[in-house]
Amino acid sequence: MSRTRLVIGPLLLALVSFVALGSVAAPAEAATGQSRARISIHIESPTSEQEAAGTKREAGTLDVAYGQTVKIYGFTESFHDGAWWMSTMGGKAYVQQLQPNGTWADVRGPFGSAAHFDGIPTTQGTSTYRVRFTGGTVNGTTYPAAWSTMVTVAVHRVVTVTGPRLRGRSISAKLHVSPGMPKQRIVIRAWRKGKWRRFDKVRLNRSSAVRVLLPASNKGKKYLIVMKGDAQFARTEFPLTMSLS
Repeated sequence: MSRTRLVIGPLLLALVSFVALGSVAAPAEAATGQSRARISIHIESPTSEQEAAGTKREAGTLDVAYGQTVKIYGFTESFHDGAWWMSTMGGKAYVQQLQPNGTWADVRGPFGSAAHFDGIPTTQGTSTYRVRFTGGTVNGTTYPAAWSTMVTVAVHRVVTVTGPRLRGRSISAKLHVSPGMPKQRIVIRAWRKGKWRRFDKVRLNRSSAVRVLLPASNKGKKYLIVMKGDAQFARTEFPLTMSLS
């Protein structure tokens, strides 16, 4: 008589293992969103038509006179429904300033999706700013950290003209430079024959002032006071008109 042995144990074990493995659901991957940070810097109370025409920058360089103040606007945005929308995205944002050693430091914040900071002084000289978003998670969506473009606030010196005195067909006037650059030389250029030409080079005294004698006319003669830039302040070209009328 032949005997047939049923091998049930291993088969049952394999079946149970297959069912167990098939019932384990794969973990859901966290959604990743798109984020960005933006910056906008404005001059408060522009003092000239030239400044009024370019009082805002979102990238590049903004020229500002010494002693003026600027406003810094920061924004954080997420992308959905085909457009960018202001959103905190569960994170925080800061305004950063570039330090002399090349690193970035948080100088304003934290803020939410939008903020503006008034009265940032320019007396410290030229500075570069950006907005930093820390990244965050909201409603199961993770938004990565982001940084805005950089804006450099280039601060140039200011020339104050006082004590004008008529000397024949010339005008004597005292020029004072702020911030001070005592004992330094400044260049005076005159507009002649359709271009700027060097007229004189004078040295400032210990008070960063000098008295100059410049030819004038009824229509007005145009001059340019030029001061070279340094690590703290930008090159300055200060226009000046001497008129007899």
